Amino acid sequence: MLPFNNFNQSKELFATLLEANIQEPRYPDGSFVVLKSDKISAFNSKVDGFVANEKYVFVKAPLSAASNIQVMGDGEPLVTLDVYANIEDAQAKNKKVRTITWTSNPNNYYNHLVATDGINWGRDTPTLETVQCIGVFFKGIDNVISEMAAGNLHKIRPQFEKDVLKVLSSGEDWISKGKSKIVDKIKDLPDKDIITMAHLIQGMSDFMTDIVTFGSPHIIHGKIDDYYKSEEKNILVQVDGVKNNTADMILCDSSASDLIKAIGLEKVEYDDKGLCSTNGGIKFYQVSLKKAADGAQLGKATDLIIQKFGLPAYIDIFKQVVGENYHPSHIQYIDEGFGDFLKKSWNKLKDVAKSISTMFSKFIEGAKKLARGWINGMKSAFKSESRAAINDFSRKFGLKPKETKSLIESFDSGKMMLTEAKESINERLKKASPRDIEAFVDSINTRISNLGSVYDLHDHLDHVQDGNLDKRKIRSNFDIDVAIKLLANEAALRTLNRIFTDNASNIDALVTDLVSIQKEIYFGKTSLPLYKVYGSAEGSHSYEYLGTAADFQAKKEGQIKNKGELHYPISGFGMSASGKSQDSRYFNIESWIITGVENGQSTYAQMRMGTNQAGSFSYIVEGTKQRSLKDYNKRFGKP
Repeated sequence: MLPFNNFNQSKELFATLLEANIQEPRYPDGSFVVLKSDKISAFNSKVDGFVANEKYVFVKAPLSAASNIQVMGDGEPLVTLDVYANIEDAQAKNKKVRTITWTSNPNNYYNHLVATDGINWGRDTPTLETVQCIGVFFKGIDNVISEMAAGNLHKIRPQFEKDVLKVLSSGEDWISKGKSKIVDKIKDLPDKDIITMAHLIQGMSDFMTDIVTFGSPHIIHGKIDDYYKSEEKNILVQVDGVKNNTADMILCDSSASDLIKAIGLEKVEYDDKGLCSTNGGIKFYQVSLKKAADGAQLGKATDLIIQKFGLPAYIDIFKQVVGENYHPSHIQYIDEGFGDFLKKSWNKLKDVAKSISTMFSKFIEGAKKLARGWINGMKSAFKSESRAAINDFSRKFGLKPKETKSLIESFDSGKMMLTEAKESINERLKKASPRDIEAFVDSINTRISNLGSVYDLHDHLDHVQDGNLDKRKIRSNFDIDVAIKLLANEAALRTLNRIFTDNASNIDALVTDLVSIQKEIYFGKTSLPLYKVYGSAEGSHSYEYLGTAADFQAKKEGQIKNKGELHYPISGFGMSASGKSQDSRYFNIESWIITGVENGQSTYAQMRMGTNQAGSFSYIVEGTKQRSLKDYNKRFGKP
């Protein structure tokens, strides 16, 4: 890697790294800043309604103290910032997430973002991956790197640009967005971006030299989604999990279309070096593309956790907390319980005579007027004597014998499947009452206490809580954003309960579950071998072989269990009350899970559990950072 001063664009690069005192007059309206990486968590603990990440861009706006703008701090207004989810939206002034006004000094939160003709490698994934794919075909990259290191960038740059464009004209399966970006901008790119491109190309070139055993390579990149779909349809290829295959590119000895067709029909075998082969003789490698081995976000595991551990639908969680647990959100048969059935708001009745359908509308209206005790009684009666219950129900609402018979016959035949009127969780959250919100606070506090009690019984589990929820503050000032955060808190605690409570004492089962989450993050659905390829960097390897998902699972479990003896903490959860005050309106929740053992020290994934959208409900569980045992002990107050 070049020393910093060898970059011709060093002054420009340095400017982008400067801390931005964005509230000062020298920053005009329209100035761009981004959060420092070590301030993202602190910022998210203060803000309502969205969760920022490294891609978020903040644009200075005219100072405002309007009531609809979120205030950050307790002083006088200092600076107002429009918030966008990425640089493209910020430049277009499109899809604004939120506007915030800082009333405390924000100068240690931001770095200045200079809008240049360069490439934002951390945000422009299509371009990053396309450059790495160029390395499959580029010849002589080591010489290019050597000349750059010798200070001869300007001498060799014109030929380097020509060689890159020549590769992109080859007719391979390039992703169009990445290809067009490079073609349009390469001649105007800052030198620092040309150097980055060269190192990304070299990383892939190293992989080609060291690992790839066939000549005349081809790639699947633009059509990678077609590859995923084809793989999933193939009954001869095992596909597990929820998340898409995490391979970003397929390196093969056939055309993209030929492999996509074959992967959907043929059996696939592979060797211990990750080389896959179809029955028809097509050879290929699955490759995940990353800029660098360090610093990459681990990825999401939400869907896997929901499916694996059977979390209810979010609307169901809401209704359960506020006392409406009778109301499932999916299609069900009437025999789930008569009392439940009475209380549902159905919009369709299938395979039943029109008179019955009409009468059922009357039933439902009448049921709403019945005392809760009668409904509960009817529920019990229905479970034991369905026909008697239907007859009783019919008498109460004046149903004719013929209609009663039709009703019973429909029930006995299993035809009476009713579809619930759809109800948006966001609509429910918007209409949430103070009483509803307080029910969530009570539920969250109870779950924290119960979960903490379980964790306290086991040395391999830890927890820490900073602050409490303030009912008074919530009651006096709650909105949909608070409701969203509290529902996400409830979902997070239910997630932890499902994962850890039942198997807290069963270390083998617990380790297996935690490793399966990690496996989903790294592999997604694919069971075939996977490589990670990075840009070249001094002192680090340009690629990593993960093996198959099954190999990964077995290896990680073996590391952690260490012949049946557990020597490390397995997991901990942390809760921090939002806002400056320690008593606030919701928690920021994270879980640390063990990921392996390296050089006698355990490693952990720091998992964020919360929302990632503004103004509407979402729930995600995603790995944000790799952590050491030292980090773990510091977070959870262990020696």
